[in-house]
Amino acid sequence: MVFDMPRVVCSREFTRLSLQPLLKRLRAPEEINDGDTSLLAPTALERYQQRLKYECPSAEEWQRTLPNTTLPLWKFANAKIREVSNSGGAGNRDEVLTPEVIVSELQQRKKVRTGHWKTFMQSLSLWDFVRLFQEMSKGRMLKLKPKSNVIILSHRPLLHRHFEGEAYKAACVNAVLAYMNWGNGCHIRCPEDLETMTEDELHELMQAWMNGSSDMRASTGMNKPPKQLRRQWRIGQLKRAKRQR
Repeated sequence: MVFDMPRVVCSREFTRLSLQPLLKRLRAPEEINDGDTSLLAPTALERYQQRLKYECPSAEEWQRTLPNTTLPLWKFANAKIREVSNSGGAGNRDEVLTPEVIVSELQQRKKVRTGHWKTFMQSLSLWDFVRLFQEMSKGRMLKLKPKSNVIILSHRPLLHRHFEGEAYKAACVNAVLAYMNWGNGCHIRCPEDLETMTEDELHELMQAWMNGSSDMRASTGMNKPPKQLRRQWRIGQLKRAKRQR
């Protein structure tokens, strides 16, 4: 306004995602459960790390479309499950999520839904988890946001600039934390696992994630890396190869 620049109204919400949070916010009154011992709300990393605790959603929630798309949640879940599973699903391997499976009250179909929900949660990256979902029912369940948030990532992994040394190691850690699926049942269980890895070990992990085939990633439970991140990493590796000549 001071410089008379053009102004627009944005209907999207902006969320800062810190990979190294220093402060926690206080819980709102409606967020406090009977068993809570702390008034501090968990950080995005803590909620993500405990994402398997969330209950399987209702049939109505499965049929809701992702923000700003026409893709229903159950179709998105099927696609994400195929990324991390050679069998393409969980529970009964002959079954995938369909409108019939979602609304069925048969016990076998309920087990299929629950198994797929768990595998779907394991397949999500921190970025997608924060961008798409919000808590409901006092933290027991998740629901899709009406509009996907614009994520402002602190400690961005500048892999096109950093390709060796401590700066490259830090960029790899931040890339994995933000964009790879990690947690219980995943290839990387917790951030501490990354901190103990050497630069060479992190480089091997990045090579497998960025250059590996879909079957190779699925065999280790890795999700597919974002195209932009893979492009930045490859630019950095070209600079690395040029310097080593």
